[in-house]
Amino acid sequence: MKKHIILCLTFLLSACSLFNSYDKEFKNPIFYQPMRPLSTRTGWTYLTPTSVNFRTPLDKNKINSTGKCDLIENEQDKITLKCKIFRRDGYVTTEYLTYVITDLYLFDRLRIEERIDGGGTYSLSVTPHYLISPTHH
Repeated sequence: MKKHIILCLTFLLSACSLFNSYDKEFKNPIFYQPMRPLSTRTGWTYLTPTSVNFRTPLDKNKINSTGKCDLIENEQDKITLKCKIFRRDGYVTTEYLTYVITDLYLFDRLRIEERIDGGGTYSLSVTPHYLISPTHH
């Protein structure tokens, strides 16, 4: 009987680890590419399923803030990350960051829309847009 219980627990733990690893990669690899801002209101953005890195608008090598994230929505054209954001000034927030592929821009770039929700405390009134080249490697 103990062997059956141990076997069931082992199977259950392996199944849980499979579900956790599922959300460790974006379904669409385009989201791994650097996101170039369309305006100087926001900077370059770099995403992984577990982190976000915001750069300053005029210098993509200067970090503005970073975040540790959980991937909570993972579709081909849309991802949502729940992130704890650490800003340069020491301020820490929890934000839901959603990135949506909206359309083709200038024949060879994808336009990405960023939606920021402060978990009910606030949401961004201006929607930043980014460009990604689908052929960039």
